[in-house]
Amino acid sequence: MTLMEESLDPTSDERTEKAVQRAESSLKMVDRVMASAVKRYKAECGRNNYSLANKIGAQEHLLGKSCCLLCEQTGYGGGDDDDEIDHCLLEETRAVMVDWRQEVRSHTRFVLQHSDIFSVRRRRGRPIN
Repeated sequence: MTLMEESLDPTSDERTEKAVQRAESSLKMVDRVMASAVKRYKAECGRNNYSLANKIGAQEHLLGKSCCLLCEQTGYGGGDDDDEIDHCLLEETRAVMVDWRQEVRSHTRFVLQHSDIFSVRRRRGRPIN
């Protein structure tokens, strides 16, 4: 029986409930710290770095898989629906990572679609803003 199942059992003691509450609060703190670190890394290492954004996207995918594995092995963090089992752990961090990847991809698509405008400005000697 997992810790979460034991905590839902009415015969479980108070220590189990306190352990679950501490684990939840600790994981939320880790999530906030990691999200803040990702935001700072984005600001310091380049907002429009396509290869870095792809790497961050891959890391988010691996983090999601890890959260799913944690849910499967411990029963912790899983929702009522199996489809959302990995979506409730480290939500803030994963959202920041996904937003970064999508932001850079959309910016890159825009630049590629409008590359003729940028090349005309370069030929005329004007800086690109």
